[in-house]
Amino acid sequence: MRMKIQRYDIELHYVPGKYLYLADTLSRATSTDNKITESEDKFDEEVEAHVGLLRMHLNATDHKVMEIQKATSEDAVCNSLSFYIKNGWPNSIKRVQPIVQHYHKFQNELTEYRGLIYKRDKLIIPLNCRPDLLSKLHYSHFGVNKTKNKARLRFYWPGMARDIEKMILSCNICMTHRKNNPQEPLISHDILNLVDYYSKYIEIAKLEDSTSSNQVIVHLKSIFARHGIPDVVMSDNGPQFTSKLFKKFSQEWEFQHITSSPLYPQSNGLVERNVQIVKNSLIKAKQTNRDMYLVLLHYRNSPIEGINFSPAQLLMGRTLRATLPINESLLIPTTPNKNLVKNALRKRQESQRYYYIRGTKSLYPLKHRQKIYVKTQLKDKEWRPATIENRKEQPRSYMFKNSEGDS
Repeated sequence: MRMKIQRYDIELHYVPGKYLYLADTLSRATSTDNKITESEDKFDEEVEAHVGLLRMHLNATDHKVMEIQKATSEDAVCNSLSFYIKNGWPNSIKRVQPIVQHYHKFQNELTEYRGLIYKRDKLIIPLNCRPDLLSKLHYSHFGVNKTKNKARLRFYWPGMARDIEKMILSCNICMTHRKNNPQEPLISHDILNLVDYYSKYIEIAKLEDSTSSNQVIVHLKSIFARHGIPDVVMSDNGPQFTSKLFKKFSQEWEFQHITSSPLYPQSNGLVERNVQIVKNSLIKAKQTNRDMYLVLLHYRNSPIEGINFSPAQLLMGRTLRATLPINESLLIPTTPNKNLVKNALRKRQESQRYYYIRGTKSLYPLKHRQKIYVKTQLKDKEWRPATIENRKEQPRSYMFKNSEGDS
């Protein structure tokens, strides 16, 4: 019955029985004919057709499907699962073979068709196929949580999360490039890195001349032509962004251009975090001879921690087809509920804010012509006198003039 109604999106509303006039009438006039109707007789065929649909919609090459089928047929656990799926499960878990007792608690979620076993829409991977699949899951060398979230959308086997952790902790490339306690220097601007503030979707472009406004503008036009022109573009204070040419570009393409505080990249924190993601991914891809664009594709498909939607789902409303086998139903475009996403983002930001503000102190806002002392860089040992000129659009940002008259 559950499989027959999976095609529908059902909304349940409670109605008191006294208002269900038709249902009440029919319940008092039950049929005395016990013959099996033609539609009931075809129930098994419908179930088989539905499970067949799952198989046909497994987005993988025929060679890969045959490989998993062969491994499934040779796997003792999968053979036992197939037996119980076809012949029924014992009521007591004690009567189930020990190697498949783990599956007893969700026996109603298991299906088998043409040599493939599913837990709902997730493919159960036999033991011999797991090393190759783990390698593909870790193709981009992302962290434990991103890799787990990606796997949970597609596959299932007992201890999958533990296997992923073990694989990543034993990965020489990942261990070599783990974050250090001191801050790393910022990446040089030979890579143009864009990130969407809402979806965290990343676009990158290689720059031959990092100071050329022309190159930056050409790449931005290409990206905006694909995704649309944003309302606001926030950048650092590099010469390619502060030039008259870029100002003209922002006016012609009608977007507001805001720059972060000079010599203080933390004021554009999201971009700086993504700079590190791209930088580390490029290094790992180069050392392992991986395709950087596949790495980027896997990142865009990886669910964001605490939100459970990937950047591609948030920006495009769909999961992008990649090299991992996936049930085709998961590739159907669906629009995430914006309220749920915003609430999840808010909780995530509140959690980050809680840990950040523990070591902070609020300061009074500064006024026009107010005398102050500044450090232009955090590594400076001395404070230097300056005067507030005006307040900028960004929060806690000011234009000041130092004692030498420089702004």
